[in-house]
Amino acid sequence: MASQIIMHPNFDAVEVAELLRREYGVTFEQLRHKTRRAEIVLPRQLFYWLMRKCTDRPLSYIAGCVCKDHTSVIHGIQVIEDQRDVNRKFRNRTDDLLATANNLLNNIVHRPFDTHPNIGAAFL
Repeated sequence: MASQIIMHPNFDAVEVAELLRREYGVTFEQLRHKTRRAEIVLPRQLFYWLMRKCTDRPLSYIAGCVCKDHTSVIHGIQVIEDQRDVNRKFRNRTDDLLATANNLLNNIVHRPFDTHPNIGAAFL
């Protein structure tokens, strides 16, 4: 009998948060914090934007991952889109992040829940 593989239901959010941790040095717990410091807000808005672009998750799910509401997600996505429209360097950087996130999410080997390397306490 083959062992049953149980995927953590939030693996997509965990992977995107891990990508942002590597790029910006911000942990998932910091993304979930209420702070408005720029070094946290930008990665949080990028989390919203990447989750919306790379997954079919609803706004309420994306918001819940970082303890916000769906209107915060809508606003954050719009901020990223507006910045991409006026700043070519930012557009290039976000295009690279989007490609990396898509690659991560599309090529994840389904791992058992207890062996996933990026699951944090926020999801337990």
